[in-house]
Amino acid sequence: MSDAGAALIIGADSVLGRAIASRERHLGNRVIETRRSVADGSQSLDIGVMATTWPIPPQTTIAYFCAAITSQRECQTDFSRAYAVNVTGTCALVRRLVDAGLFVVFPSTNLVFDGSQPFVSPAATPCPQSAYGKMKAEAEARLLAYSGRVGVVRLSKLVHEELPVFTHWRLALESGLDVRPFHDMVFSPLPLAAAVDVLVAVAHSHVTGVVQASATEDISYAEACHVLARRQGVPESRVRPISWMEHDEPVEHAPAHTTLDSTRASEICGFRAPRALAALGQALGTT
Repeated sequence: MSDAGAALIIGADSVLGRAIASRERHLGNRVIETRRSVADGSQSLDIGVMATTWPIPPQTTIAYFCAAITSQRECQTDFSRAYAVNVTGTCALVRRLVDAGLFVVFPSTNLVFDGSQPFVSPAATPCPQSAYGKMKAEAEARLLAYSGRVGVVRLSKLVHEELPVFTHWRLALESGLDVRPFHDMVFSPLPLAAAVDVLVAVAHSHVTGVVQASATEDISYAEACHVLARRQGVPESRVRPISWMEHDEPVEHAPAHTTLDSTRASEICGFRAPRALAALGQALGTT
């Protein structure tokens, strides 16, 4: 670590938080973790109710803010609660962290844009269409005002073996059931390890402003499901794509593009945007 202090992982119970904590420890750095429920020596922190009172651990120099309500459905149906966590509580706690001298890394999302254009520049004006995207965009704007102490890292869809949609498909196919992925909803798969590379580089180099990372192209959920079916050796006829407009639960927004301009990430840490199929292969353990 560039500083002698510890790395604070806020939201270490998330997949991203766990991966960052593991990387920091692998680098030989001391890690302090927070979770909503105390476990394995972590500290309890509920952003929605403790943002202004939680005692900041001494001797911490960087913080990764991985705590959030990320379910788009939950953000839409329970907007007030999600806003209290994703905007009000987040901004209040980051303000206190910055005032205490920490450098804060804030993971964000491609959903701060409407998805009408591919490879959106980090300098482009956010234009979110979903409740979750709107919360992230508002939080970004507030945090970027804390000049010199916050780095925002926008990421496209993180892919890993624990991704719920992969788990759902895998279990259904193993049970002999058909699956109905969307043929007209896309994502730009970004391996979890690649995202961690960028986040850790931003944290240790105190890179301010906006950094982005995504794959080189989008892939539909139906295409991804076919990849999984081939990996499991099941007939691809069991993958029966549908339109997102046919789904039982309404989809708030289906962007046409989710890729981001990752030039700055390449300059900072040598990030190489993966091809979509390669990223999926890495996440699913296939080539």
